[in-house]
Amino acid sequence: MFTQAETQPTIFSRQCCPARRAAAFLLLLTAALLVSPSLLKAQALSAEKLSNGTELLLITRPLAELDALCFSDARAEGGARCLIAPELLFASVIEEEFSEGPAPKGLVIMAGAGQRGIVDRLRALLANRPPEKEEMPAAAALRAEGSVERRLVPPGAASKIELEIPLPDAADPRRSAMEVIWELLPGRLAKEFPGIRARTQAFSGLLELEVDGESAEVRLSALRLALTRLAADPSIRAEAVAAEAHRLQVARMAHLEAPESAGREILRRWEEGGADAVREYLFGLKSVDLPLILEAMQSWLRVHPGRAIIRLPPRIFQPRFAPGPLVETLDNNVSVAVLERPQVGLSALVLRPILLSGIGGDAEAVVLARVGGALRSGGLPLPSVEVQTDPPRLELVAEADNFALLCEALQRALSEVASDTNPIAGSLESRDRSLQLLGRILGLNSGEDLSAADILAPGNIALGALAPDAETAIEALQKFGVGGEKAPDQLLSTTIESAFRHREAASGSTSAVAAAIPLEAGWPVPQFIRTLFKKRSAEIWPEARVRVLEPLIPGRSFLVLVVEADGPGAELEQRIREKMEALAAPVDEETLPALRREVVLEETRRVSGIIGRARLCSEIAAGAAEWRAPTQQEMRIMGAEPDEINQELEKIRLLTEIEWTTVGPMALNEG
Repeated sequence: MFTQAETQPTIFSRQCCPARRAAAFLLLLTAALLVSPSLLKAQALSAEKLSNGTELLLITRPLAELDALCFSDARAEGGARCLIAPELLFASVIEEEFSEGPAPKGLVIMAGAGQRGIVDRLRALLANRPPEKEEMPAAAALRAEGSVERRLVPPGAASKIELEIPLPDAADPRRSAMEVIWELLPGRLAKEFPGIRARTQAFSGLLELEVDGESAEVRLSALRLALTRLAADPSIRAEAVAAEAHRLQVARMAHLEAPESAGREILRRWEEGGADAVREYLFGLKSVDLPLILEAMQSWLRVHPGRAIIRLPPRIFQPRFAPGPLVETLDNNVSVAVLERPQVGLSALVLRPILLSGIGGDAEAVVLARVGGALRSGGLPLPSVEVQTDPPRLELVAEADNFALLCEALQRALSEVASDTNPIAGSLESRDRSLQLLGRILGLNSGEDLSAADILAPGNIALGALAPDAETAIEALQKFGVGGEKAPDQLLSTTIESAFRHREAASGSTSAVAAAIPLEAGWPVPQFIRTLFKKRSAEIWPEARVRVLEPLIPGRSFLVLVVEADGPGAELEQRIREKMEALAAPVDEETLPALRREVVLEETRRVSGIIGRARLCSEIAAGAAEWRAPTQQEMRIMGAEPDEINQELEKIRLLTEIEWTTVGPMALNEG
């Protein structure tokens, strides 16, 4: 039985006015909200398209006191802009932002439950203001699934595998399932791959594993195989799936409490897959169970190998201590220089004729092009065959273990082409003809047309190579008889003609003059002179076409200046003589720093990399260069002084006799 004191409040409440009863009801409703966890954790999503065409997503959050509005803006950081304001100021901030200008294509609002009226305000603000027409950003496509890419990390850092596998579209029900799978993978793979880590990115899942650099590709194959086996027989328990899905759902709800970052994430999901993608992000994890996990692993994980990145620290060699090439002469008189570098993973072989070397017209290039064609059609799978000019050379590249294949393929091609003794008709152009005549004066040919047999004679071949093992490479060259059988020593004539210069009349209006300028100083002074002549000749003879060649002539150092212009040959000769002093003018301290940079860039480019090293070895085999480590080469060039360059320029200015050849229109009393 209740006492009067106990029932008094009840009688009073029944007798109070309607307004007080309404207030009491609201108080009871608020108390119910405060003690109901199922209501507190609820997220609500409203998606609609405003009359002007703007798509709007309103996500309400319980107990939110700070609201956010996010929209795409190419000028903003990250391509999105977010407006953050307290509940009472939110409407005024939005009105100020959208008072003028075009409407955004999409809006994401993260707000409390009391901000539903903001939609009406936006509808009024954006009326009759259609959004700018722009394409929706496409999901970033994962490039080249199944590929392997190598990237460098700082020296001393750990080697690492990154396996990136695309995730389903944002609106696909398997998207949430794959995100749960990604959280479960480390535990499933930890026994076979200790220390493996997993995380999801915007459009893909990433697996990271530190490995030994030498076994990186083997471990990558094992990881892909383990994922395939796991998809076929996952043996995952339903309890683990439910626990992980619940954990991710709580994590997402917690993320939504940060309005700006959450707004950007919701905006990105909407741009990727529209409102369905946002709905999947908010509510999809609640539907993830064991059958969906198994289906996702079978239909997605099993068929996507992903893109792999192997991060390795650079393999740094100490140039000061790195050994130079091994130089040999084979039994058939072929000169060989092989640089041993077992770590690079490739082999290279460069062939170049010793004599002529670019001043014999195009005969050498024609012959090497024929050898290149025979290599490509010879039946042996050579991945890289290139014919280069200035100077003419043949460059071959294969995998490190396939150096013997290079030797076999090259000898097959040489035996096919080098047996041709028919003369190769030289070019009739004034420039090429003047070079051919200069080669005769320098004693490099007899003046007759050369044949493939002359150019590819064993004594006229220099081979430069880079291989994992120098001795094994030389044995392979010897085994396959690269260069052919030993030929008589009389290859090309070395008789020097007595004529100081030689002129030859040619039809047409263009004349060409080739001048051989002897050099006495050693490397790198000739390289400085060549670069200097190239720069100055363009200013001295702007109306002419000028080339500066550095032919490979064992035991002799020349620069060959080739000037081509319209007009009679005698006039062109005279213009060249008048400007020789300006061409060889001394350099000063102001111009030398820029000249040093140009020379070091040109020389480094010439001998850089695997092919560049083999190219330098071919010059060493021909007796026209010495081994220089890259850092030593750079230091020597950058340390060149003006005096040593100017001494050589002074000798050029004092020359009284220069070997000339001129081809072009001639007067009757010339030649």
